[in-house]
Amino acid sequence: MSSDDKEMKPPASFEFPKSKKSTSQYLPLSSSLSSDAPGHGGDPICWKCKGNGQRKTRVKATRSSASSSSTIDSCGVCSGRGTMPRKKLKPSGGSAVSTSRPTSIPITVKRSAPSFYSLGPPSYENHGALSPAPDGTTEMSNFVGGWRICQSTKGGHRWTTDDLATAYVASLQSVASLRSPSSFPPADADDDQLQHHTGHQFRHLDLGCGNGSVLFMLRWFFNEDAKWTHTGVEARQEGVRNANITKNFNTNPDECRVNIVRGDFRSVVNAAFDGGKKFHLITGTPPYFEVEFSTNSLADSSRNNSTHSSADSDSRTDQPSTCATIVQGGMPSHLSSAPARCEFRGGIEAYIAAASSVISDEGRFVVCLNWGNESRVQPGADAAGMRVTEIYEFKGGETKPTLFGVFVLEKKKRKKERENGPPAPIPKTITVRNKDGSHNEYYARNVLERFRIHNEFSPKE
Repeated sequence: MSSDDKEMKPPASFEFPKSKKSTSQYLPLSSSLSSDAPGHGGDPICWKCKGNGQRKTRVKATRSSASSSSTIDSCGVCSGRGTMPRKKLKPSGGSAVSTSRPTSIPITVKRSAPSFYSLGPPSYENHGALSPAPDGTTEMSNFVGGWRICQSTKGGHRWTTDDLATAYVASLQSVASLRSPSSFPPADADDDQLQHHTGHQFRHLDLGCGNGSVLFMLRWFFNEDAKWTHTGVEARQEGVRNANITKNFNTNPDECRVNIVRGDFRSVVNAAFDGGKKFHLITGTPPYFEVEFSTNSLADSSRNNSTHSSADSDSRTDQPSTCATIVQGGMPSHLSSAPARCEFRGGIEAYIAAASSVISDEGRFVVCLNWGNESRVQPGADAAGMRVTEIYEFKGGETKPTLFGVFVLEKKKRKKERENGPPAPIPKTITVRNKDGSHNEYYARNVLERFRIHNEFSPKE
């Protein structure tokens, strides 16, 4: 049996668990662009003690004491403060950020195996695009093939395995399956009709693209196919800036085919978005953790130091402000990480709803979600008139539980599908690392090598 057969063997059956989520609260659209993370406020509440500065320690029973007891101590994570200090970004290598502003964004040391990278599209390497961030806390990191990505230094938002997994599953979607029936030329087509169909364009949209990880992985992958165009929508100014630097550094301006739009991804439901055109492939990597927002009047917000929304141009005095409270886990202490990991602007339900409004009839939506929230996918798909066609479970290690899933969705086309829906698909399982920490062979040969990322199984010189 091949390594492929071993790795992709599905379980006997699979059913979506019932959703525990009945309502959701997201940042109001009117406040969405007021800052990168509206409502993030001051220092985040400690994830360990939940803000009370104390923790309960259980004392085991001893011979002299038949029953166990507990003591109340100061929280060791936040030192009793109840809040976590903001993370200070450090440049690559771990040294402190220099007080003098750099003249350009630093480029990290290039990976080895250059001949392996030559199999993919080369980077344009436009060093004139490397204008540094005001605080000097960004770098051009190794990415796919010989390309670089502009992202925060250690401590901020960076590309991860779930981005790569999403791009991998998206790249598996057959271009033929993304064409509407009208895309194919008739059997008796004349020269003019053939010319029309040859020029058919395929459109990719990345919802909440962040720094552009998935967006540029697929731009790199589809480099040889000039029929693809790529659009990324991102609310964070930092993310838009980093994505544009990545675009300008790696791609030839005459052959770029990438457009970065600053906006809340939920705004794509507007019929005027991108001229009302539909997309053949849509991707998304929603945040994993739920957040609740409280909305107050401007007068109240001035007293409680909430973030004031300035999204509307008329600056009304009753403009709402928001205060974010994380429901699952602890709020990330860095401003760029908080909205990337927590549902400031929407969770999986909002992503599916947005995708369903702009996807073509034969299009595919590929979305990633942490496995603890997988029960929310099916209800979100049903509400948006979509169905799940494929599921990929990704495990961080052989003995570890599923870490996250990548789901492929499409529109429900038939009345029977719209009313009852098909049975849930059987997941395919992919393991990232073996027990010894090395890359799993299937993951290395199929995911990493597909995007020319050097690994233990990469071709030798």
